[in-house]
Amino acid sequence: MWWIALGCVLVDNDKHVPGDTPPESGGTDTDEPDTSGTDSATENATDSATPADDTAEAVVAVTLLAAASCTNPCTFSATVSGNVAALRYEADEWALGETTPDAPELTYTFSEVGDRLIRVVALDEAGEALDADEKTVRVEEPAAIDRLGVWLWYIEGTGMDHDALAARLASLGVGRIYVKVADGDASCSSWPELCDRSVPAAYQAAGLEAWAWAYVYPGSAAAQAEALTQAARTGYDGYVLDIETEFDYAATSLEQSVSAFADARDDAIADGTIATGWELRATTWGNPADHGMRVDIIDRYVDAHMPQTYLEAWGSTYMADASGWVQAGTCEYRDLGATGPIHHIVSTEYGDITPAQIDTFIAASGSGTSIWRVPGEGTPMSIWDDWEAVNWGARSFDDPDCP
Repeated sequence: MWWIALGCVLVDNDKHVPGDTPPESGGTDTDEPDTSGTDSATENATDSATPADDTAEAVVAVTLLAAASCTNPCTFSATVSGNVAALRYEADEWALGETTPDAPELTYTFSEVGDRLIRVVALDEAGEALDADEKTVRVEEPAAIDRLGVWLWYIEGTGMDHDALAARLASLGVGRIYVKVADGDASCSSWPELCDRSVPAAYQAAGLEAWAWAYVYPGSAAAQAEALTQAARTGYDGYVLDIETEFDYAATSLEQSVSAFADARDDAIADGTIATGWELRATTWGNPADHGMRVDIIDRYVDAHMPQTYLEAWGSTYMADASGWVQAGTCEYRDLGATGPIHHIVSTEYGDITPAQIDTFIAASGSGTSIWRVPGEGTPMSIWDDWEAVNWGARSFDDPDCP
């Protein structure tokens, strides 16, 4: 015998129903059906199938839908059953907001990150709690959005001063400029931009970040690192080391040089000249393996890598597959020991690469992409026309990392 509960009514499925079993031995052998007891059996079967009371309350249940971690702002949802009028979300017993069962999602921007106890409460029409569910969620800060930038070699060849250049770049939507401040040892006479506070201030006033960069050589590491110290005092927002042919297949001299700059940056943070988070980056070949460049050594001391992925100089087939070559370069850097972010540099020195190809390059490389270099001093001024057509406001990027 087995039983099925329907509301509060039980159905006995061992009850005999006419015709469901053969006649017992000795019973009437006839083609006519045995109708004895039919009315009673039918009545009983009908009674047992009577629907449950329509006024019975359905069970209310709510389940919080949330991952173990989320990137601020976070979105939460819930599944609901029963007669629920509203859903209230809480974090550590503080109310975040209310939604409805038909549209249960809630997005909230937290002022503090870390582990938060997220709770969803099902409410009736009077606002009384019917059911609740909760779980601990780690709220994390989103990855920092970098800035698309350009590189300046000599201001003298541009036909503008720094204020005019800053205004033009700002009108395009450029977010950062890398200003050359040294070539070897620190020297304010050779590179006035190193010590002239008005230079970074001009770009910053226009809404750009102003970073300093320097070409680095083996030897005299401390004297060269003094340029970083001075750039920090002058008010630059970061520093980039240009490491090229002099360090091909080198290890000891490379580590001596890069570590000296890292020490100088740490000292500037310690004495309050710059804040924690002031970055030191390095740029070198887009094909470092061919140059024996020890990317793994550089990686120990810098915050990010900036490969010189100069497709325009490499040829038309490379420009035609900008996305593929960005990814290939990223993978090569990873294979050689790069663990930090990788922000590619594309060149526009000849006016051959198109704005559409540059946009494809930026989409593949990410928000830290930059362009070498500001037109002038040997590059066609017509490149400005190409830059006008570049999408400097890009905010959607492919995954720039190696799969």
